[in-house]
Amino acid sequence: MKNHGFDAATLAGGFDSWNGLVSRAAIDQGMYLIEGSESPEELLALAYGLEDANSRYYSMLSHRATTPRVRELFHMLGEMEGKHKQRIREMYENLSAGRKELAEFENRVVVKTLENGRTPDQMVAQYPGFFDDRASAAEFSMALETDSLDLYHRMAQKVRSDEAAALFLSLADQEKKHLDTLGTLFSRSL
Repeated sequence: MKNHGFDAATLAGGFDSWNGLVSRAAIDQGMYLIEGSESPEELLALAYGLEDANSRYYSMLSHRATTPRVRELFHMLGEMEGKHKQRIREMYENLSAGRKELAEFENRVVVKTLENGRTPDQMVAQYPGFFDDRASAAEFSMALETDSLDLYHRMAQKVRSDEAAALFLSLADQEKKHLDTLGTLFSRSL
């Protein structure tokens, strides 16, 4: 809530009592990626790079998972990120109305990190143990997707054009769908 300008406080026994994984994201995490004056095309290339890194990370986790159910979960998440990348490509094509080649778009993609600023390899090194149960894997993934949702909302607030803000809000809506899917999987795993 503080990321969105609210004066928020955690009450004893409330959120502090949660014993699961929590986001360790700093308030300004990922904001170094934009100045605010980027074109919508540049922002879509940035978002594509972030989603591509998420896709690669989930693929790495899928290959390292110790149980079939967890492997399937990470594989499914990687496919979801692939669909998100496809949606970003479509947004770029609609925005450029055929004036720019898709290869030009792909050449603009320079970010190879997740929304938290780490590469997939760094994340694997930071969290070397892989989850043995689907609930823990879903919970961990929910934390990552929440960071993505938050980053896109903050970027929408920082950019200077309404068109660019709308693009980020659209991407945030897609992240909400990911979270809904993960929430359902998490509750079924309990």
